[in-house]
Amino acid sequence: MISALIQYPALITHFTGYSNYSRIHYQGGKIEVVSKTLFFFQERIPYFVRIHKMALINPYYIEAIRVPSRVRMPGSVSLWDGTLLPVSRRRWGELTRGLAEMDSTLTSSLQKYSQRVGLTTRRSLGFDLFVVMTEEPARILLRQLVNQIDSRWGLYFFPSALALQQTLSTTNEQTRPTLIILEGGAHLETMLTLLAWIKHQSHLRLIPVLLTVPLQEDDLFRDYYAFGANAIVLQPRNELQFIKVFEKVLQYWLYMTSVTAKSAVAME
Repeated sequence: MISALIQYPALITHFTGYSNYSRIHYQGGKIEVVSKTLFFFQERIPYFVRIHKMALINPYYIEAIRVPSRVRMPGSVSLWDGTLLPVSRRRWGELTRGLAEMDSTLTSSLQKYSQRVGLTTRRSLGFDLFVVMTEEPARILLRQLVNQIDSRWGLYFFPSALALQQTLSTTNEQTRPTLIILEGGAHLETMLTLLAWIKHQSHLRLIPVLLTVPLQEDDLFRDYYAFGANAIVLQPRNELQFIKVFEKVLQYWLYMTSVTAKSAVAME
């Protein structure tokens, strides 16, 4: 029973607890009450951070931090959904270490805080994933999957096809991404236009591009491949499907593209 509830930690935003009972808070708002202590879950999900005797959080869902005004004073963190949780004065060390381990997947608000306390905000090992994805819950899940599958990758989100195109226009052989994911959905035509543009640029056309699309007639898939897509991913309908689908997709493509990138460097 307990194992099933925490099978996909990426879906859990935080735990709250008192005495021998804990509440499991999920991304969609669902809450489960179980007769286990917070320490029980802290041992089983190592990257979750204990910020208070009554709170254990998934650091990927942190949106903002209120740093204490004075040493030995408590502070607080805000999660992406507006939840406000206290940080006890003795737990700041654990929180900063937890943020350091997140590294390249920090949200923009946390990057500013990390720079203030001297944390690294990204790894520079040559593997970069550029993603156009508009929904913050999906971004949070993708951050966790990338970091758990292969933490060497840098992950960069873009709010629109235009923003990504502008960035790609300034890249060269050394600064171009290793892999690109384009979210179709309501902006499918715009993404197809960007896809075609990428595949017509001499320094970009070999970059694998994954396109996510709504469930449609199979005949349309041939059209998407004609634009140059290296893979078509059907958009998951809920958070659990997102985890299951993208876990498999990323395991394959992060491995294949990193191996290809290493081989290309070795041949130079």
